[in-house]
Amino acid sequence: MASQLQPTPPEIASVSSHPTLEQGARREVVASFVSGLQVLRSFSTQRPVMNLSAVAEEAGLTRAAARRYLLTLCDQGYASFDGKNYSLTPKVLELGFSYISSLGLTEVARPVMRRLSSKLDHTCSLAVLDGGEIVFVGRTAGHRISNVQLNIGTRAPAFATSLGRVLLGDMGCAKLEQLLREYPRQPLTDQTIWDVSGLLAAIGEAREAGFCLLREEFERGICSLAVPIRNASGQVIAAMNVCCHTWQKTPEVMEADFLPAMRAAADEISASLT
Repeated sequence: MASQLQPTPPEIASVSSHPTLEQGARREVVASFVSGLQVLRSFSTQRPVMNLSAVAEEAGLTRAAARRYLLTLCDQGYASFDGKNYSLTPKVLELGFSYISSLGLTEVARPVMRRLSSKLDHTCSLAVLDGGEIVFVGRTAGHRISNVQLNIGTRAPAFATSLGRVLLGDMGCAKLEQLLREYPRQPLTDQTIWDVSGLLAAIGEAREAGFCLLREEFERGICSLAVPIRNASGQVIAAMNVCCHTWQKTPEVMEADFLPAMRAAADEISASLT
């Protein structure tokens, strides 16, 4: 792919109408970078997969210019091309991870999660998706916790966690299947679903239900319940879960006792992000 790239001369945008920049700073804005961002923004939940002409039209660029930016995104791993259409890859999440894991989402979620942990008397965790893994970005402790040490920044395989399956459920079917096939999977317990067909079914069920209840798939003796956190566009940007020892509550009781409060907390966080 890299050999197909053509050098693009540096361009300086004329953005005299920009309300937040001084005149001198406006002359420093790089038009090619702005156009690249327009290409990224052209993809959405309504338009997850597009051909070259559609991208050019959405981004307001010529086909030749759009092609250069798409090839650059593919070369850097932020987009993929199947021979006909382009789509973004999970690596795009890296661009927003610093914001999500710092001031925005975690600051909004923390007090809500604290109240939830206190109400349920269990530890509550918040995670985002990074490729085939989840990254824990928030955690509020309850008195009853599992043996798993999941600190901020800890990574775990998305396919084997309730948080991950909620996050993966917002991904397009083709992209999801490709990610599952490429990610190195192995069972973590004798209960772990790890074959692609089984995972696609389980993730689909979680998507339809609006939550994921995992029974001893990540750690023996531990069940976890996760719900999605959505942005103003309805996109799932994070997931929140609560874990419980099986000797404390059966999965069915856990769902009945925890799910209403967790959904209410997730809705509160999501509403604060709009």
